[in-house]
Amino acid sequence: ALAVSRALADLLYAQLVLNAVQLFLEGHEKVKELSILQSVEAAARTALVVVFAPYLDIWVVLLFHIIAKCAATATGLVSAVPIMVSLIRTRIASERNILRSIFKSYGKWDIARGFIDELAAPFKVWLIKYFVSVEGVAVFDFAQKVFSYAAGAIPLKSALFPTISRAIERKEV
Repeated sequence: ALAVSRALADLLYAQLVLNAVQLFLEGHEKVKELSILQSVEAAARTALVVVFAPYLDIWVVLLFHIIAKCAATATGLVSAVPIMVSLIRTRIASERNILRSIFKSYGKWDIARGFIDELAAPFKVWLIKYFVSVEGVAVFDFAQKVFSYAAGAIPLKSALFPTISRAIERKEV
């Protein structure tokens, strides 16, 4: 039970750090870097499964997820660190309680949805295994990876929508 808790805590921590890196890249509309980040995570996970296929069990797969997230984070940090350094060096007067007001009005549902999606992801696989079979889990996982790779190649939510919103606000469109 302690090992399970530790592994899940490591996975959660890796996901939180990856989300922070993605936030910096999305905020600065680094579309290419975001696509690379998502591709690195999927490729690392796939490569680990292919190389270590004879040794697969639940612990190894969980470890692969953690390693893939760390690889994507390291890749994203190459682009995110200069952004972070420039933000630290820039002096801007802060508004009081701005984050609280943004969270109350806009962010709470999206944050909750993302958190619930991440928590529910492993249970989807277990439910498929329970109701279908192990082969069903493999087909589902493969289809999910192909979809995430295709969706990562065109990051609409993180790049195109903010660009359109900014153009609309400037009255250029």
